[in-house]
Amino acid sequence: MTSTQPDYAAPPTRAELARLSPFAWRETVRLDLSGLTIEFKDLPPDLAARLRSRYHPFTVDATSDTPAAMRVQILDAAREQFLQPRGEDRSYRLSTVPEAGGLRMVAHGFAGWFALPGGEGVLALCAGSFDPRERALENYLRACVAWLALDRGGFLLHSASIVLDDGRAFLFFGASGAGKSTLAAMNDEGRVVSDDLTLVLPDTMGRLEVVGAPFRGTYTQGDAVVGRYPLHSAYRLRQDARTFVTPTVAAVVLAELLANLTFVVDQVGRVPGLAEQLQSRLLSFPTYDLHLRKQPGFWRAIEEFHAANR
Repeated sequence: MTSTQPDYAAPPTRAELARLSPFAWRETVRLDLSGLTIEFKDLPPDLAARLRSRYHPFTVDATSDTPAAMRVQILDAAREQFLQPRGEDRSYRLSTVPEAGGLRMVAHGFAGWFALPGGEGVLALCAGSFDPRERALENYLRACVAWLALDRGGFLLHSASIVLDDGRAFLFFGASGAGKSTLAAMNDEGRVVSDDLTLVLPDTMGRLEVVGAPFRGTYTQGDAVVGRYPLHSAYRLRQDARTFVTPTVAAVVLAELLANLTFVVDQVGRVPGLAEQLQSRLLSFPTYDLHLRKQPGFWRAIEEFHAANR
């Protein structure tokens, strides 16, 4: 469980982070998410090696001359953690402040910022075990990708996603416990992109595509999905005694989609024009309710629904 409400600690300022130093031994790791490139520089070698293993096959040659969408300098926080765990409460806490077209952040094991204009960021990593460096970096990366996607007309949605053999991509979203991981686990067609977070970006014509990214969640079967696939439709998961699809009410679905825009939804009302941007793109693709019984066969219900409503 992650809280993103900034009611307990303000993130360090850029000036405060600028006083920190890089690690003594430094390497660079670059990730390419089908054209969305993020570079981490000045990494300690052990962390760089773990990232190359964790994010394979999204890592690319760090010496490439291709400009990165975001270049992030890694610094040594020189402390165990920025935020202390609250006694028996072991939930993960992240405080964010919108700034300069990006975010300033602090969590247990890291503090940092990134700005979309200029494509620059800073990430200071702690040494504590509550929020290990690899996890801290991934949480920063997720926030960074969420805002880069937003800047390019897309979004990062808390959802499961599956690509069928014909190339069509489908999203499955809902509140915590709605069945995203269960649906991914019992999928018997196509390939699961993620059971947790799905990156969606527009193509050159403005049509939305599901983009392979290293945020697979708990799903570990098969190889990671790489590439871009046209988004066919999205489904709000609703547990039921049988499996079937029904039309949705746009206003209801919009509210739930907004609630699942991780790292972004907390800034609605704090960033001018953000609500209007999100509403426009979240209503640009068809959405339905998938009433789901926890057993295989949901693809048949989806195909039968669309066949009957052509």
